[in-house]
Amino acid sequence: MQAQALNEPRRRSYLQALGLDLLRARSALPGAAASVECDAPVLPSVSSSSIVANALAATSAGIKPSAVTKASSPSVSLPAALPAAALAAREALRGGQPSAAARTVEPVLLLPKSTEPTQAPVSAPIPQSNKPLVARFSLLLVPINATHIALIDLDNQPALEGSEARLWAAICSAQQWQHQAAGMPAQFHWPIPGLAATQAVAQEALAGWLQTQHAEHMSCVVFGENLSVAAPSEHKCLPSLQALLAEPLRKRELMLKLHGAI
Repeated sequence: MQAQALNEPRRRSYLQALGLDLLRARSALPGAAASVECDAPVLPSVSSSSIVANALAATSAGIKPSAVTKASSPSVSLPAALPAAALAAREALRGGQPSAAARTVEPVLLLPKSTEPTQAPVSAPIPQSNKPLVARFSLLLVPINATHIALIDLDNQPALEGSEARLWAAICSAQQWQHQAAGMPAQFHWPIPGLAATQAVAQEALAGWLQTQHAEHMSCVVFGENLSVAAPSEHKCLPSLQALLAEPLRKRELMLKLHGAI
């Protein structure tokens, strides 16, 4: 028993070098010998491979571990981790299964997310009219000679008066036009209740009104850019009287356009 007690630390060192777990009963087992208290085994840090090799050789040759000399296991500090040879020996004794460090980890292929462009939800198109809307306007029809009529933008005023009337009289005098109708001046107001305020409807309504004035076959001179969207297709568009009063320099441009044109 004394020899076994003396060799117990050496035996534990061999077992720990092989990577075998050292178990100890928590309580005394019935019929078992008393446990021998001994210090924790100490492993070398330099010649660990030689210890493992000696232990394996002694085990295969049937030699007791006590026959191994103390010179092969100098007392040094405990290493932080078991050497690779000890790990390999432990795995060999456990059944030949590879250790966790020796097992190769198969890489996991991470597939990228689909790069297909996602289509935004298409909202239902808002129905729109294919013709532009025409703003409110009022015009005055004046026959200026036997072949031409003038459509004058009243700027939503009830009649042509004040500075606009004086400017129109000066233009007619310079061009030798008739500056007012013989009878009651004819006016056209848009929009008309019950009709859609689109360009096509406004053109049809103005064309029908000109027929009532017996002026559908006469050439048309329009004073006002706002009236050009509803005026007959063939017409001469000129600045409105209000624009000529606001920008006097445009009067010269007007006279150059009218010179010899009518």
